[in-house]
Amino acid sequence: HAKVSEATVCRALNNSPLVSPDTYNRIISVAKSLNYTLNKHASALRRMHSNQMLLVHCTDEGLAPLDNFRYLSWLNHFLCRAGCVPQLAQIDTYQKLTSLPDNISADGIVLIMQHHQQRDIYDLAPLLDTNIPIAVLGGHTLHSKQHSFTILSDERSAAYQLTSELSERGYKRIVYIENSARKFRERHQGYLQFMNTLPFNQQLPIYLNLDSSPQFRSIETIKNSDCILLSSNCLLGELQALIKMTFGENHSIPIATIKDDSNIPTERCIAVASHSIEKSCQLAINTLINNIAIENPSASLVPMQYSY
Repeated sequence: HAKVSEATVCRALNNSPLVSPDTYNRIISVAKSLNYTLNKHASALRRMHSNQMLLVHCTDEGLAPLDNFRYLSWLNHFLCRAGCVPQLAQIDTYQKLTSLPDNISADGIVLIMQHHQQRDIYDLAPLLDTNIPIAVLGGHTLHSKQHSFTILSDERSAAYQLTSELSERGYKRIVYIENSARKFRERHQGYLQFMNTLPFNQQLPIYLNLDSSPQFRSIETIKNSDCILLSSNCLLGELQALIKMTFGENHSIPIATIKDDSNIPTERCIAVASHSIEKSCQLAINTLINNIAIENPSASLVPMQYSY
């Protein structure tokens, strides 16, 4: 009816950029006149794909960390936007993969594993034995799974961009502060990465560990700084109490922070950054879908590692 090949019709109905606007409009018009709708299940069967993604998250003492739910929410969002159906399974502390289908029919697997969790305590054999591509969210790499890749959270990028913004605002002595209980190596590396791009005589990296009883040197460092970069807004109250106790009510130092806890107010901070779970989830889904689109993903997908 449209006077084009089946391949062109297929591309048009799947919104491919390879189809010209005139051809696309003609095909869509004919489809509407014939009351034709795309059968996604039939398309998936013909391509030997199920349009399903298996989302597996690890639990801690039977309860999933809050970040797991954020990951699942964003993964579900991007999967639905891509026309895929999410399946959900979890690994519990009894080292078992629960609620997993007997025969995994998913095109790809997303494994959510937090940094503080040890992959060795979980039995991942049911996943590793499949020939299905796996994206690992949380910084771990599956050395025993050939067709897998790791997506690292972009904490380093958040710190880098935040430090860059402070520098653009004219701050010359930016002190990076964390404490012994909350160490964020990637964030500190992001701070250092930007500071090392600056001329040596402009400003130097200044690192400070905010302990319960800071030494005189720490207090002087804070006093002589023109801006403070906190590794986490969870330290905001502790730092503000220290400044008030040491320098008095009227002493004010600009503070920027990376946000981890939405319940802690950051209105008085001059800049706030978030390490984005959203971007990590989008990258995982896009990469899986791009690799699944090829004829033989298990043979063509090579181990990769991405980070923001």
